[in-house]
Amino acid sequence: MDILSYANVICIILLFLASVQDILKKSVSDVIHYLSLIFSISFIILTVFYGILPRNLFFGYLVLLMFLILYVLRLVAIGDLYVIFFLFYFISFLDLIGLVKFTVGLAFFGNIMHSIEAIKIYIKNKDNFKTVLFITIIPLIIISLSLFFYSLENLYNRTNFLLISSILLLIPAIVLKIYEPEIKKNLTFKRKVSDLVEGDWLEGEIEVKRMEFLDEIMKNFHVIRKDNKYIIKFNEFNWRRRIIIMLTGFIPFLFINNQIYFIVSILLIVLLLTALHKYIFRGELGLSKEQIDLLKRTFDDSITFEVIEGAPFIPAIFLSYIFALL
Repeated sequence: MDILSYANVICIILLFLASVQDILKKSVSDVIHYLSLIFSISFIILTVFYGILPRNLFFGYLVLLMFLILYVLRLVAIGDLYVIFFLFYFISFLDLIGLVKFTVGLAFFGNIMHSIEAIKIYIKNKDNFKTVLFITIIPLIIISLSLFFYSLENLYNRTNFLLISSILLLIPAIVLKIYEPEIKKNLTFKRKVSDLVEGDWLEGEIEVKRMEFLDEIMKNFHVIRKDNKYIIKFNEFNWRRRIIIMLTGFIPFLFINNQIYFIVSILLIVLLLTALHKYIFRGELGLSKEQIDLLKRTFDDSITFEVIEGAPFIPAIFLSYIFALL
């Protein structure tokens, strides 16, 4: 086994551990995140030192940039983004077929995870049988057809089958988008402050007459004072903060003509976003552990929060990477 093979084994183990935690707890521990990042940085330094550079670094960077955009649009959680922070460099070592398989895998396994979540919604909300059945059965049928055409591509080695497979995967995404209000309503739950977990998307607002740690709350959430009350708006759209995140992600484009500088710039961006996450990633983009601790210090369990629960996506990333390596 060469150095990349050993690194992939460790990478798969870390992804597996993160996937299990994402399924069981809907969050991933800091230990796994930091171990993954340290491992990734060490591997980057080692490969640069020995001149073992990835063949498709630009694609790996585009995956990272895509997840930054998805995070800003509240389509993936902060834990999913952290996984890509360490995985993007390994993705860069994939060949063209592996890159296509990883991309198709994200859509395929992502749809599977969302369909499983939709089935769970049906079990809890049988009064919405028709809607939930539609957003569950239709995507699963189309995903099965997509997998069938992908198998034909492998059998006959014709790229048109791969194109059909990829186009079919867009249909479940359109279906889910059409029924987004219904899905969002069924994914919104009341949760006590003691039950909040990292990555939770808070909806709506709460009103309180007095509040401790006001300065800290105002740094992390949008607060309005009205008639001797404080109104905390959790899903207030903050364009300035989101633009800062996006502009930061585009900085490596300045060094695209020099591969070493390009790698270093991406690495610095990842380290910067990780180090400053509690200042950059505010509550409306998914709660961080620090923000949850702040809410626990400020409120007791008499205050409930509206939380949108999404489907675990780290398992989809894990399975897509396995699929790309096969």
